[in-house]
Amino acid sequence: LKQMKPEEVLELVRRDLYEDPYITQEKDKVRFRSKAPAKGLETALYLCPHCKSIGTLHSTKREIVCTCGYHAEFDEYGYFSIPANKENVVQEPIFRTYTEWYLWQQEEIAKLYAAYHDRKTAARSENQQNGSISLEEFCVFPNNEVCLHEVGDDERSRPGMSGILKISTEGLSIVGNDGARRNFAFKDIPEISLCGRNKMAFICGEGYYEIKTHKLFNSRLVIRLYEWIKEKQ
Repeated sequence: LKQMKPEEVLELVRRDLYEDPYITQEKDKVRFRSKAPAKGLETALYLCPHCKSIGTLHSTKREIVCTCGYHAEFDEYGYFSIPANKENVVQEPIFRTYTEWYLWQQEEIAKLYAAYHDRKTAARSENQQNGSISLEEFCVFPNNEVCLHEVGDDERSRPGMSGILKISTEGLSIVGNDGARRNFAFKDIPEISLCGRNKMAFICGEGYYEIKTHKLFNSRLVIRLYEWIKEKQ
């Protein structure tokens, strides 16, 4: 452990603590009663397995749906199936479990981002090579109205500006309705943490910040992009 970097130790702890609940579920078949088992799945699943569009999924009470026409019903045992009596672009669910879908998207988005970055870089002139690349063409960020909070020395979180969260290869920006803008460079952020479903926390420079998001915003997508971009810097 003494020879490992902090992020390597953290990854080791994560792997050691990880448990796939579907291993137990396959054996015990526990039913989770809910009137809306699929509600909010778009806060974790951001990549459609059929069309591979990013940020185009939304949930109903029992289904997660993409704008391409892909439907997957999420039952009370935690498995995906194809809804009966509905037109669909496939005959069988592409993924049967949430775990399969989530792990696939984590790897797939890295490939999609690398290809997008290469295309955008190749399209630039030589004197533009070091500039920021917007990710607005790469993926959709629905429900991206956020509120920025700054945590003081007394550990109290105080609301600051509200606005639209934007992401580029250089960092995060929050743009207010009045045109005001706060920028946070990824190179100055050692880590972004997910706190519950609707809050991201990070240190930037000497400040500690929280971004509180819409209840259906997918913060996991932001963090995955951040991790991949940092890895390549």
